[in-house]
Amino acid sequence: MPCRPGVASCASEELIMSRRVVPVGFLLIALVIAACESSPSPSPSGEASAAESAVPTPAPPPAEGRLATILDRGMLICGINGSLPGFSFLDSASGETTGFDADFCRAVAAAVLGDPTLVEFRALNADARGPALQSQEIDVLIRN
Repeated sequence: MPCRPGVASCASEELIMSRRVVPVGFLLIALVIAACESSPSPSPSGEASAAESAVPTPAPPPAEGRLATILDRGMLICGINGSLPGFSFLDSASGETTGFDADFCRAVAAAVLGDPTLVEFRALNADARGPALQSQEIDVLIRN
């Protein structure tokens, strides 16, 4: 006999079905997530597979141009405003240049030279920044 809404026996059948469907649903979701996992598991022996070891990793190309100059010098010369609090400003208490532009210069120095302290700041006014960059007096201009 078909189940009619509101009948007591129907409620118990719905409860039994929901108790069966919910765990099956969670199991299916877990299987889908596990199947989508992108990281390969390492081989049990700890050795690289034949495909991984057959492809040599190329050495990075030698630095040329401006990058080579910066690497040889070991210091990034960064053009900044130098007098704009919040962006680049010489903190008289600590003697350090602070602000967003200064932090960005340090990030470039860290990426290129591996050390965020290897940066020299040059305060430039609006008229001097273009010529300083063209004449290679500075390596990078980070100024608002």
